[in-house]
Amino acid sequence: MPLLQGRNFEAQDKLGSQRVVIVDEALANSFFPGQNPLGQQIGVRMDVGSTNVCTVIGVVPHVRHNSPDYQQTAFHAYFPSNQYNFDFQILILRSTGDPAALIPAIRKAVASIDPDVPVAKADSLDNLIDKKL
Repeated sequence: MPLLQGRNFEAQDKLGSQRVVIVDEALANSFFPGQNPLGQQIGVRMDVGSTNVCTVIGVVPHVRHNSPDYQQTAFHAYFPSNQYNFDFQILILRSTGDPAALIPAIRKAVASIDPDVPVAKADSLDNLIDKKL
C-alpha cells in the first residue's frame, strides 16, 4: 500500500514506546475533516475495558479487504505488531517448487533479523486448506 502522508512503522515503534497508528484516507477524512491527520490522536480499544491512545503517523489509501461482495468496513487503521502482544502474526510467501523445503531458510532469515521472534508454525497453504476441509 502506498504511503500518502507521514511515515511507515519503524524499529522504534515497539512495546513501551508511544503508541502509533497508520490510518486510511476514509478514517482521516471522517475524524479530522479539513485537518492534517498527522500527529492527531485517536483512542483505540484493543481489549475489553482497555483503550490505547495512538498518534497518527501515516495515511494510506482506503482499500478493499476480502471479496467485492464482502461487507466492507468504513475505514481501516493499521498498528505496528511490535507494540502489541498479539497472539500471532502471519507471514505469507509465494514460491516455486516445494514450499516445505523453504521452511528452514525462513526460520534462519527470521532469526537473523530478531532471534527472539519464534516461527512457531510453518506450513503450506495447501496443507492448511486440507486441514480445514
